Amino acid sequence: PIGGDFTLTGEDGKQVSWEDFDGKYRTVYFGYTYCPDVCPVDTQRAMAGLKAFEKENPALGAKIQPLFISIDPERDTPSRLREYAVDFTTDSEHWLFLTGHLDYIRRIGAERFQLPVMKQTHADRLVVVDKWGNPRGSFDWHEAGQLVEMETLMTSLLAEESEPDEQVQKRQQREEAIRQMQESGVIES
Repeated sequence: PIGGDFTLTGEDGKQVSWEDFDGKYRTVYFGYTYCPDVCPVDTQRAMAGLKAFEKENPALGAKIQPLFISIDPERDTPSRLREYAVDFTTDSEHWLFLTGHLDYIRRIGAERFQLPVMKQTHADRLVVVDKWGNPRGSFDWHEAGQLVEMETLMTSLLAEESEPDEQVQKRQQREEAIRQMQESGVIES
């Protein structure tokens, strides 16, 4: 089930697994490279914000893996994602731009991050994920107060030495719900 691991294709054409980032904090943004307005602004804002945060918090900064997941995979081929990465960041090696089949990406959004994901739409949110792979918060880049909340959360994640029991329970509940939906035929395995 996608409630756990999933695999997408990176801008270099190689397969990237969610479990490849175990032990790293992650930020996840769903967007698309041909977006005429919101995605480029949000991508630049996300990159600038994370870069500033990493500069202020070097102990955490090196442990953050930013991910951009395309919601227009028909046009966002690995080569297009590579071009987009170069256009929007001088740190394209640190950021990962991922693509895959749209139905699969929709499931990732819904099952893993509790975000609606539709072709060529976006939730205008950046999801912060702890080093155990648990989504811990979803933040709107358009609201300054939420940026402060995001930074506070990311700083508090640094202090965690073991996975919080609450997160273990949430993950188990999510995986059980997905298993039940698969057994009842609501979703495919």
